[in-house]
Amino acid sequence: MSGTVARSTLLYSLAAMLVRASGLITLPIVSRYLSPIDYGNVAFASLFATLAAALLGFGHETTLTRFYLERRDEGERSRVASTWLQFSVGGSGIVIAAIAALYFLLKATVPLALPERAPLLLLALATVPSQAAVSLCGAVLRAEQRASAFAALSVGAAFISIATSLLLVIFGWGPEGVLAGHAIGLMLSIPAALRVAKIKPWARPDAHRLRPMLAFGWPVALSSLAYFFTLVADRFLLDWLGRPGELGMFAVAVALTNSLSILIQAFGQAWIPDATKRAAQGGSKGARHSVSVATYQLFVLGFFAVLLAVFSRPLLRIAAGPKFHDAWIIVPPLAFATYVFGLTNIAGFGIQMSKRTMASIGTAGIGFCVNVTAGFLLIPRLGAVGAALATIVSTVAHVSAAFILSHRLWPTSYFHPSLLGPTAATAAGCFAGYHAPAALQEHLLWGAVIALTYVIYGWSFNLLPTFSLRAALNLIKKR
Repeated sequence: MSGTVARSTLLYSLAAMLVRASGLITLPIVSRYLSPIDYGNVAFASLFATLAAALLGFGHETTLTRFYLERRDEGERSRVASTWLQFSVGGSGIVIAAIAALYFLLKATVPLALPERAPLLLLALATVPSQAAVSLCGAVLRAEQRASAFAALSVGAAFISIATSLLLVIFGWGPEGVLAGHAIGLMLSIPAALRVAKIKPWARPDAHRLRPMLAFGWPVALSSLAYFFTLVADRFLLDWLGRPGELGMFAVAVALTNSLSILIQAFGQAWIPDATKRAAQGGSKGARHSVSVATYQLFVLGFFAVLLAVFSRPLLRIAAGPKFHDAWIIVPPLAFATYVFGLTNIAGFGIQMSKRTMASIGTAGIGFCVNVTAGFLLIPRLGAVGAALATIVSTVAHVSAAFILSHRLWPTSYFHPSLLGPTAATAAGCFAGYHAPAALQEHLLWGAVIALTYVIYGWSFNLLPTFSLRAALNLIKKR
């Protein structure tokens, strides 16, 4: 792994770890103040806000990074960042303000039975412009490989939001307090984010620069939208087809497995700019080096996914209130699905480099169709566990389609034999965690044996090719 990527990954990992840790620390408190139904309502509103952000953002981070790095002059880069910030934040703010005005107008003048969740949805939507501003500032810092500044910004914004939400929940605001605190914390973080990223929000926008960014960004936005539905369609279906409170249980399990996203997010933030630069300078050779670097992340990611699966019972007793302890059975399949999601850093790279971002819509659409189909089949029978299994199936379908299409658009060594070792070992470990008796999960020796087995197998797969599946694949290829 190159020194730049390693150092940046470490800083991004530390920042993401602090952010995730703060969320996990507050989870026991929040889960004691909120019922599974209330927690499910907060999760639904957050999904709704994410949907709005994907729809209104025009792939803002990916678009900004792509066009920002193409400019060599610092002044040109500043104009690109200012123009895109004004469009993303201003456009989303106008749309959300119009939605809020329409809601209050209907509430005051028309005797309609508006949904009970409508106030929560409005609070969630209020976070979208502020989140866009902070994330765009972070995209500039990542593009410039200012990992320390990005880490400080991420941790500061997250801690302000979490502390504000926690205070409001404790003082009796309930689910509204979680969302209102998040919105307030993001707004308080914007001035510092703009200052650190050196973006001038009031600079005159440049329509000439905006047009090609929109042409690049709208397919990314559609892809993000399709990808969003690929990942969370099961939660919408669970809210519709499942029993009351199941979405809240599922959301707690997701919060626990999202700790694995620390590695995915951190490595992606460090790896994508470095891989883009190597591919632009060295073509397929540079891309091959970057892909081979990315495979080492999978061993670490799989190791922690297995630990999370085999210790799901005791971890949930620590991380959540008693009402959510039965959610342990959802954790192992979600842990493996998160591991598969980690492959997307490699899978979609060829599509991004070829600038044919419309292709991402097709791969995400495949995952979405599989998710919906599997959800309709599994959720009525298995409930929240069926939603987790649908997530596995759809994520595998999406990543597989992205691998195949990326390899055709930007040829490189995507079918890397090293991917098979950690994937097989992670699947076996998560399966063992799902079927382990409760008494066995209480012993540290159980988890130690599974983790050691995973490490030995993964190590031999990469470093002892004579006795590994890798050697068999190479032998078949030669024949």
